[in-house]
Amino acid sequence: DATPSSSSSAASSSSSASTSTNLRLTSARPQLLVVTPGRLVELLSTRVVSLAALRFFAIDEADAILAYGHGKDVKRISRSLPQMTQGVLCSATLEDDVSNLKSLVLSSPKIVKVDPVVKEATEEEDGETTTGESGQYLTE
Repeated sequence: DATPSSSSSAASSSSSASTSTNLRLTSARPQLLVVTPGRLVELLSTRVVSLAALRFFAIDEADAILAYGHGKDVKRISRSLPQMTQGVLCSATLEDDVSNLKSLVLSSPKIVKVDPVVKEATEEEDGETTTGESGQYLTE
């Protein structure tokens, strides 16, 4: 259900949200809304939310969105996005599905790749490594 937070002006909404919950969501006008693509389509079709003032649109697990069958929902959502909305797709992989999704919701996209950094573990004076392990370790 929608759970607006008074301090952060955020809300989430599930498909089981009641009508009264939707009314609270409408009156709360949150700055952040966390929903599945299907739920957002439902909220748009019932006019519970509007994307007219949306500035940022993010999709997490972008590599899985189309694989889970959300392609039609994302197409509907993309038609509702204001022209100047900045989109962000987050994905652990850059598979064909991400490229297809990229063309649906982004214009002039830029790809940022984050590779793990491998650092040599250093030994302290007592002979222990700073990572608790000897050898190399990954940093995030």
